[in-house]
Formats: sequence, structure tokens, C-alpha cells
Amino acid sequence: RGPPGAFGPPAARWPSLPAARPFPPTVEGPGAGPGGAARTWTRVAVAPDSGCKDAFDPLLHQALAPVGCARLLRATYTDATQSFVTTVGLVFTKADRAAMSSLAKRFQDEHLGTRADLMPRPFAAKNTTAARFGTKQRASWTVSVLTDAPVVVYSVSGWADGRTVDTPQPAEQAEQS
Repeated sequence: RGPPGAFGPPAARWPSLPAARPFPPTVEGPGAGPGGAARTWTRVAVAPDSGCKDAFDPLLHQALAPVGCARLLRATYTDATQSFVTTVGLVFTKADRAAMSSLAKRFQDEHLGTRADLMPRPFAAKNTTAARFGTKQRASWTVSVLTDAPVVVYSVSGWADGRTVDTPQPAEQAEQS
């Protein structure tokens, strides 16, 4: 048991977690496709272990700064058509429970998760279907600040073929009819 406000033993294990472990080779999405069709996502790349320096647009980096970044794990997946890709990220922070709760409250109160200027950047792995997945291809995103672990979870989705998106939408809005 750690000091008051610290996270328990599971949080202590994340520094040695292999980068690919949290990201399964495939993810099933029953009802996640057009018209409620099932969708399967296949992992095309796992980013090298890194910090957060270039992983976020500057304003998102600034918004996350109060909790710090101890480690960032990312992977990119493609759908069966290989036309749409999604980067999923886990930011392991340096924060205690109080700091994570404070950041979660700020994200909720200020609607930070719905601001397009706070969108995560994709991981566009070379020589994969995600190679052309840049900042202008981002179509949808979500950012979740956990309060029961020192982790910020995010995803950003977009086109694999290089087509641009004029008006990206937060995932919650994009999922509505």
C-alpha cells in the first residue's frame, strides 16, 4: 500500500508493461459498422515506447501537463476495408488520485474532450495502411481521463487513403444517428 492518494499495486506494474501487451492483434466491434454491421479491427502497428513530447497537438499537451507523462503506449488499427484507421493511446501519468480526479473534472466541466483543437495525433506507421493517416485525416476522437488509475486513454480515427476531413467530430457526436 502506498501513501494516501497513491494508486495501488496494478499502477506500479505499468513501467515494465511491454508496449504491445495492452493492444490485442484484433478487436471485434459487434454493431460498430455501417447499419449496425459487425466490424473487426486489425492492429497494423505498435509505436515504439515513447514519451508524450510530439504525440499531441500543443493545446492537448498543455491540458494534460498537470498530470505529467511518464510513458505513452500507442497502436494503430485498420478496419477490414483498410480504408479507415484508428490510433489508440494510453498515457501513463505521474499523478495521484487527486490530480487525476481534478483533470477528469476539468475535462468534463470545460468539455475539453469535444474540442477539435485538443484532438490527439495519430500514429501513422510507415509501410502500413496507416502511413497516410495524418492530422488532416482525423475524423473522430475521444479522450478519457481515468480516476481509478493514473491513465488517460484516447483514440483518434480517420482515413487511411489520405483524404482530408473538414469538420472532425468527437466520437460521442459521430456515433449519434
